[in-house]
Amino acid sequence: MKRTLIIVLVIFFTNSIFPQTRLLIKKTNGITDSLLLSDIKSITFNTNPVFSETFGDGDFTNNPSWIANVSSSGCPLGTISVINGELKAYQTNGNGCGNGAFIMINVNIPVSNSTQIQFDVKPTYSNVAGGAGVQNDEYPAVINLWIVTSTSETVVVRFAYNYRGGASWTGSNYIVKAFPNCQQNVWRRNEQFVLKEHVPNAVKIIKIQAGGQGWNYEGYFDNIKIIN
Repeated sequence: MKRTLIIVLVIFFTNSIFPQTRLLIKKTNGITDSLLLSDIKSITFNTNPVFSETFGDGDFTNNPSWIANVSSSGCPLGTISVINGELKAYQTNGNGCGNGAFIMINVNIPVSNSTQIQFDVKPTYSNVAGGAGVQNDEYPAVINLWIVTSTSETVVVRFAYNYRGGASWTGSNYIVKAFPNCQQNVWRRNEQFVLKEHVPNAVKIIKIQAGGQGWNYEGYFDNIKIIN
C-alpha cells in the first residue's frame, strides 16, 4: 500500500543547542517522524508538465513539432529561429511597416483549475509607434493561447512583453495581458499564469503561438511549459 507523506513543518535551528536541523514529517497514520536535512540531497515536486519546449535540440521543428508563422502584409519578412537554445523573433529594416514572426503548434490540452502556462521571456528591442503600436497590440515578445470555453467559444489570451509601453485590454474573445515595464534585454524567468484566472470557463487549449510583432523588434523565449 502506498503511503502518502505530508510535510507540515520545517524548523531551522542555528545555535549550539540544536546543532542539527531536522525536517518534521507527519505521516497519514498519525505518526510524526523526522529527517536530518543533511541527509536529504534534494526534494523534487512533480509539477506534471503536459507540454514542454526547451529548444534544447537547436530547432523548433521536432520534440515537439512547431511550424513557422511569419506574416508580411507587403512588409519585409521577420525571422523566427532558435539561437543558442532560445527562441528568437527578429525583424530589421521594417521602416514603419509591421509584421509578425512566430512559431505555432496545435494542441489538445484540457484545462483544470490549476492548469498554468510557464515560460522565460526577454524583450530586447522594439521601435513601433506609441510603445506598443497604435492599436496597443505590437510587442517584441508575445505568447498567444487559443482557449476553448464551456460555451464552445474560442478566446485568445495574449501575454505580451515590452520595455517601452503598452497596457492590458480586452476585446471580443481577445484578452491582452501586457507587461510594459520590463527591463530591456533582461530575462524574466519562470513567468507563471493560472489560465482560469483569465478565462474562468476555459475547457481546453487548442493552439500555442510564440514570437514577436511590430516594425523592428527582437524578443526571446525559452522553457515554455503547460503544467497541471
